[in-house]
Amino acid sequence: MAAPRKYPDELRERATRLAIEARKDPAGRAGAIKRIADQLDVHPEALRGWVKRAETDEGIVPGATSTDAARIAELEREVKELRRANAILKSASAFFASMTESETRAYGGDRVTGTGGAGSFLCCPSDGGLSAMCRPAGPGLCRGVA
Repeated sequence: MAAPRKYPDELRERATRLAIEARKDPAGRAGAIKRIADQLDVHPEALRGWVKRAETDEGIVPGATSTDAARIAELEREVKELRRANAILKSASAFFASMTESETRAYGGDRVTGTGGAGSFLCCPSDGGLSAMCRPAGPGLCRGVA
């Protein structure tokens, strides 16, 4: 849960607008953020961050906009989750590939010792490989496949 905001949105928008307008004027540019922050009783670094974000979002300053940054963060979280899932699947695959025939049957599977190669499992293509039990490949061993 995010921390409660110290400054209301109206104050944030007003302070940002005033600071951006003051920075456009070359005579008042120096110290504009500090001056406006003192007038509105806002911390100067907070106002500086708001101005920086607003200028980036408006395209005045180059950089990733707020929406782009949020999307990047969302995609990075998704990539992290997918990498974690891949690591789990790889370790599970290695675990099941190293099992003996009796251990394999305990999990409901059949060890393929001939056509599929030692230590491999082949799933029935008739159900898209989604069945709970994998079977050896060969004629008549899969439902719906000749």
